[in-house]
Amino acid sequence: KVIDTYKLAPSKADTSVYPIKFRHESSIMQIVSHPLLMEFKECLLTKTQVYLVTELIDGKDLFEYVKDYQHLS
Repeated sequence: KVIDTYKLAPSKADTSVYPIKFRHESSIMQIVSHPLLMEFKECLLTKTQVYLVTELIDGKDLFEYVKDYQHLS
């Protein structure tokens, strides 16, 4: 997943804090391990974008599933 850093802030604020926040969040996501959760691999940062690298999962995404079936259970 690719996230533009300018979309994360409500204004044109200093984006130098984003690397710290994403490194912290990615370290937590790497610790979490469960068979029903998508595995997080790593977080790559540039000045303008954040790249979240995850396990590849075949099939529909959660949004499509809920849209088709109207519920999760």
